[in-house]
Amino acid sequence: MKRALISPSEIRYGDQQETQTGYRIAEVTDAEFPVADPMFWIDVPDDTKSNLKYYDPADQQLKDIWFLDLVEPTE
Repeated sequence: MKRALISPSEIRYGDQQETQTGYRIAEVTDAEFPVADPMFWIDVPDDTKSNLKYYDPADQQLKDIWFLDLVEPTE
């Protein structure tokens, strides 16, 4: 299990940018470090990529960023 740093001041959108739905994942790491409010840490699966997911505070789950259905990620 890894840790994800959540940034509530950086809003992410669902439904093709029409609805504010969550917060940006600023970083995924093995070990957390002290951060300033309002940022906070959550547990995430080891394969979590910060640029492919966002945190939904309504159900406290990670969600896919909406454009992934249209664009194939490259690595």
